[in-house]
Amino acid sequence: RRLAARAAARRMAATLGEAVGDTVGYRMRLDTRVGPRTRVEVVTEGVLTRMLQADPELADVGCVIFDEFHERSLHADLGLALCLDCQEGLRPDLRLVVMSATLDCGPVIALLDGCPAIESAGRAFPVDTRHLPPVRNWLPYETTRPGVLEDAVADAVRRALHEEPGSLLVFLPGAGEIRRTAERL
Repeated sequence: RRLAARAAARRMAATLGEAVGDTVGYRMRLDTRVGPRTRVEVVTEGVLTRMLQADPELADVGCVIFDEFHERSLHADLGLALCLDCQEGLRPDLRLVVMSATLDCGPVIALLDGCPAIESAGRAFPVDTRHLPPVRNWLPYETTRPGVLEDAVADAVRRALHEEPGSLLVFLPGAGEIRRTAERL
């Protein structure tokens, strides 16, 4: 979440030709880049919850956007519930926007009292999903040594690129695994 928040703030600031902390900033635990001119803050769900605890009215906030809401987490659900409570009891002018590329919007529309929904049709491409076998079958990999995941994924990517035309989308658990796999490739 922290990596995504920083990346989103950097991208938005770059589109404005500004540095992070000018018009667009971010706020997360132990790392904040906002300034007196900041109008858009990208925050993690945990920080939003703490903001609502410290200021239940969200006095200096005009709109809260929940992006990628389909990823669902306790903090995101709690943040939305607290924002709805704020909107109902303290700030009827507070705007809430819930966004997702894949979420079934019906229940969210009902939760937001029949709010309007905007749909944007996207392009879909055929996808072939393939999984590596369980770790115990990763021969010739020695599964007790560090880097076995990265070695196996790099080999699978090379094999897929050799066997199939097109592009690959590879999921790994974190930034470290992504970087180490990229180094191997």
